[in-house]
Amino acid sequence: MTPSTPRASGATSTPRASGATFTPRASGATFTPRASGATSTAPPASMEEIVALARSFAAAREATEALADDIRALQRKALSGRLRALRSRVAEQAAAKESLRAAIRARPDLFVRPRTVTVDGIRFGLRKQPGAVSLSATRRRRSAVCARTCPSGRRR
Repeated sequence: MTPSTPRASGATSTPRASGATFTPRASGATFTPRASGATSTAPPASMEEIVALARSFAAAREATEALADDIRALQRKALSGRLRALRSRVAEQAAAKESLRAAIRARPDLFVRPRTVTVDGIRFGLRKQPGAVSLSATRRRRSAVCARTCPSGRRR
């Protein structure tokens, strides 16, 4: 990419890979297509034709912006209308989750084997809690393992 070239207005023009240039300005950005091969039609013969093309582009851009503004307004309206419903659904979900947790805590005997159950994509049940292993339990375990694996039954 070539460096920016200063313009008379003080703004810099940034060349693009396609050969077109983009010039930021205070009143808005301008886009200048490259001179050769920019369009599939023959190049315009006069400045009036170029001005007409620029006005056509401006009208198309304004129509696109107006449509985008309409879409944003509809999104805001839809969101504001459904936000209360969304909040109530989230509250219902939290209440249902808490009632499921309470029911599981009340009947842990139902979750001995299997410890978890999956219904409609929801996995629920009990899981082993991480706990601390005391040093004496570790020594007992090593002794038991060594008694089974060591030929003389001694610890190494």
